[in-house]
Amino acid sequence: MIFVNEIKNEITYRPIGFIKTPFDTSEGMPIQSSFTQAKGIIFLRKEFHNALKGLEDFSRV
Repeated sequence: MIFVNEIKNEITYRPIGFIKTPFDTSEGMPIQSSFTQAKGIIFLRKEFHNALKGLEDFSRV
């Protein structure tokens, strides 16, 4: 989510959620998901849940 304040000429970014994985640091983290069996969980802010409608119809995200 991006907020633009034209008066102050600034942009503020606010996360819409976060991802939790077994990796605590980028060291050892695979660059592409096809190189690991590790699973992660996506936590999305409640106001964005409707944006996921129909996502189950896709084989790749």
